[in-house]
Amino acid sequence: MTQQIPTAGWHSSVTPSARVANAMNIITNSFLARPNSDFQFGVDQGSAFEHDTYTSSPDKSTYEARITSRVNELFEEWRRQEALAEEALSSRRVKL
Repeated sequence: MTQQIPTAGWHSSVTPSARVANAMNIITNSFLARPNSDFQFGVDQGSAFEHDTYTSSPDKSTYEARITSRVNELFEEWRRQEALAEEALSSRRVKL
């Protein structure tokens, strides 16, 4: 059984290309935050998050806020990972 995707109300103001861009932004930031993660799992998770957010949000501003929040979470996770990697490299240089 296929799930109906809303196309009326605020949903009609979000273009398919905007939804794809949102999903790709989530997927890209997910891979930056977790570079060793399974590719297909990351794509599936990012796509599912966008879809679930789109179908469950009561309005466009909530949808956009949830998408932005998730992207920011992933971006911050990537920044933390980057800082840890730089710290590890610095400590290795000191030992050499």
